[in-house]
This record gives sequence, structure tokens and C-alpha cells, in this order.
Amino acid sequence: MTPVERRKLIEEVVGIGECEERKQKALVKLGEVELKHRELKLLIDEMEVQMEKLAKEVERIRLYRDLSQRKRDLEVKLFSKELLKVLEEKTSTEQRLMGLEEELRQLKAQAQKLQEEASAIENELSSLRTAILPFKEKTGRLSERLDLIQRETEDKYKEIEKCRRR
Repeated sequence: MTPVERRKLIEEVVGIGECEERKQKALVKLGEVELKHRELKLLIDEMEVQMEKLAKEVERIRLYRDLSQRKRDLEVKLFSKELLKVLEEKTSTEQRLMGLEEELRQLKAQAQKLQEEASAIENELSSLRTAILPFKEKTGRLSERLDLIQRETEDKYKEIEKCRRR
């Protein structure tokens, strides 16, 4: 037997071989566990990186949500102010319209009154024209007589003048 064989035989008798075998199995298992540990460590490291990315993404989403809500709130305020302004303008315009309608009603009443006055004056003028018509005729005849008398007077003056010259 060789020294290596003898050693194995002694180890078997003493029970060291079994321990050695278990030791080898344990070392193999330990190697496997260490390998898995390293793999899990890498996986955990990768997951931590992903968690950091996700945490940043969550923060961005929260910020976006907060900003979106703030934007909606500001839009609601803006639309409310614009609506209030439009309602105020509507009220102002309605009041102005009522004032203009009242002014129009007054002007129509005034126009109606003036129309009635003009009609009354027209009627009075018509009756005055009718009443003056006989006087115009008389005036026309008197004018004609006056013209005739003036011509006669001129003729007489001419005769007198002729007589004097003679």
C-alpha cells in the first residue's frame, strides 16, 4: 500500500473520512450558497437601483399631480373671475339698455306730442288760409284798383304837364 492509501484507510477507521466527506459536501454547499448570496446581493443591488428610480418617478408623479391640481384650481379661479366679469358686464349692459329704452320711450312720446302739435298747427294754418282767402281776393281787387288809380293819376299828371307847357 502506498502512503496515500494507508492514510485513507486510517482516516476511514478513525472516522475522519466521513467528516472529510461531509466537509467537502459542506464546502460545495457553502460555495453554492456563496454563489447564490452573491447573485442575491447583485439582485438586491439592482432592485435598490430600481427602487431609487421608482422613488424618483413616484416623486415626479406626485409633483405632476400637485401641479395639475394647482393648474385646475387656478383655471377654476380664472374662469370664475371671467364669469363674474361677464356677469357684471351683462348687468351693466342690461341697465344701460333699460336706460336707453326709457329714453327711447320718452323720445317717442315727445315725437308723438310734437306730431300732434304739428297736426294742430297744420289744421289751424289750413283754417287760417281758408279764412284769409276772401281777404286775398279783396286785396287782389283793391290792388288792381290801386294800380288803375295810379295809372290814371299818372295820366292826369301828364295832362297837367302838357297843359302847362302849352
